[in-house]
Amino acid sequence: MKVFNLTMLILGLLLFNADCCKSDNGFDKLPPATQIGNNTFGCLVNGKVWRNEGIGVSPAGNLWQTVGRNLFEITAVKSISNSVYQSIFIEIKLPIVAGKYNISKDVSAGFADAHANCCYRTDSISSSGIIEITKFDTVNFIISGIFNFNVKKYNIMGCNGNCDSIVNVTEGRFDIKYE
Repeated sequence: MKVFNLTMLILGLLLFNADCCKSDNGFDKLPPATQIGNNTFGCLVNGKVWRNEGIGVSPAGNLWQTVGRNLFEITAVKSISNSVYQSIFIEIKLPIVAGKYNISKDVSAGFADAHANCCYRTDSISSSGIIEITKFDTVNFIISGIFNFNVKKYNIMGCNGNCDSIVNVTEGRFDIKYE
């Protein structure tokens, strides 16, 4: 399943090829940590603001989620140029309730940078981090949370660039209206 998720992440990076123009639209700062289903996602990657942007009609157009009783997956994509992207994914394979989840074999995250040909993911032995679900509303279909983790370089086909060994993801937040 982890290989499948990473493969999907890489395919997502390679398949998205759209002409996107960046503008001064507030993407230079993190979105507020809300709990109302704003379809926002943001964090700091090695201290720099990272938000999903550039693909689709709105930021929600590059934010995908699966929410079930025992599964939460979210993938956010940011365009760097017309054909180069970065993406972040978070996956929890446990009963989903509001609360904190430590990185483990059932809780993982990753970061991919198609420009540098680098892929990173957590592992249950040497990675640290927490994903906290701050709101899980099954009536209004809203899931919100905060996160931070470090991810290690992961060598897989297409991810063999000259990469840092670890990427730190901090001050993360998401607020999603799910289906």
